[in-house]
Amino acid sequence: MIALPPGGNAQKKRIKPPPPTKEALAKAFLDVLPIQNPKDRDKAIRRLLKEKKAPLVKWEKALHALPWPPLPLSPALERGKRIRRKIPLYTGSDGMLDTEVHGYIPGAKRPERGFALLLASHGTGGQGQHELATWIHFAEGAPMVILAASEQQANQGYRFSEQERQTQLSLLRWARLHLPIDPDRVFVAGTSRGGHISWDLGLRHPGLWAGILPCIGGPRLALQRGQNNLRLLPNLVGVPIHDFQGLKDDPGLIWNLRLAFRELKEMGHKQVHFHTFPDIGHSFDLGNAGLEDFFAKTRRNAHPDSLLLAASRLAEARRSWVQIRGFAREVQDELRLKVRANEWKRLNEEERKRFAHRYAKDRTALVEAKILSRAPLTIRVKAKRARKVRLLLPRWLWQGDKDARLKIRYKGRKRSPKPKSDKFLYLVDFARHLDFDSAPVAYVDL
Repeated sequence: MIALPPGGNAQKKRIKPPPPTKEALAKAFLDVLPIQNPKDRDKAIRRLLKEKKAPLVKWEKALHALPWPPLPLSPALERGKRIRRKIPLYTGSDGMLDTEVHGYIPGAKRPERGFALLLASHGTGGQGQHELATWIHFAEGAPMVILAASEQQANQGYRFSEQERQTQLSLLRWARLHLPIDPDRVFVAGTSRGGHISWDLGLRHPGLWAGILPCIGGPRLALQRGQNNLRLLPNLVGVPIHDFQGLKDDPGLIWNLRLAFRELKEMGHKQVHFHTFPDIGHSFDLGNAGLEDFFAKTRRNAHPDSLLLAASRLAEARRSWVQIRGFAREVQDELRLKVRANEWKRLNEEERKRFAHRYAKDRTALVEAKILSRAPLTIRVKAKRARKVRLLLPRWLWQGDKDARLKIRYKGRKRSPKPKSDKFLYLVDFARHLDFDSAPVAYVDL
């Protein structure tokens, strides 16, 4: 009989690797941030979470320890002078497109939280340099970075395409990654085609902006190809608007704008400024509007107590801490008007427009959410044509205390659910927006 040495047949104990440090997590996350395609970035984050085992609180500390901006340009863009740069931007189904961007970085002292940012969109046939010239004299007073992207494809007016929207959203993300930008002082503006873009971005992505400044452009009543965004007016309640418009311009545009401002005021929006010029057509004047003061002092409300959210597309159904994840059957994005022929014939042009506007609103989901109390956190939610609603709770709203409960009033019932934590949700949101005030540390499905 052969004697075995003590412990010779025992399995070797697996040695657990030490938990990753905050610095290691931050460094690993920096490798993810340059990925522009959201699907590829999400996959990289999933791999990262498998490789780096750490609780959500540690990830939060790691992200807060990132340099700001997280990926500063080297060499840095020259300050106090106009810039022109080719930037590859993600544009949705059109993929990455090299985009000529004209801009200006203020020479003024950098504020503690960073510069304001204005994304400016040019008119039909124009280029970024033309729109930059419209706004550049506001840059030093704010102080404010101005970026104006030139259209990469057919430059024949606003096509209400995902490529055009994503170009602006990708440029915003590029600026947040590489420049010291204050997330609460981001504005969107534009002329003619760019005015349409400003309205469209404001209506479809309202949680991003400190204010919108459309010039001789407006929201759209047309029902085809999902262009209608007048149905989304509730999203702009609480977002300051300065609109500049010659009243001898296209009558349809003027009608849409008058309707929009009337309804916004009826919904209680007090920060609306409709600057009209009776004696001119497709033109405007930025003087005497107090924009120097507006840019210097206006901030996004990053901690809103009440929200309105209207949507007909799930990809756009998010505003701050409220998200729609499922629509009722009657919600339609691409609309085909259904009305009896004899009834339609009886309507004049004004009545037909109002009918179409009501038709679109009746096929749009609408959620109203209000924080009734912070201690305990109590939220009332009302929904129309929204089948699934999610509350996305950032750290300023949810501290995550042990055994804490959230009080919900929804569909006439009171509930006390325990919010669920999700590291993937938190990291994906932060990687997309680079905004601690919107990144959810927990969520509740209603």
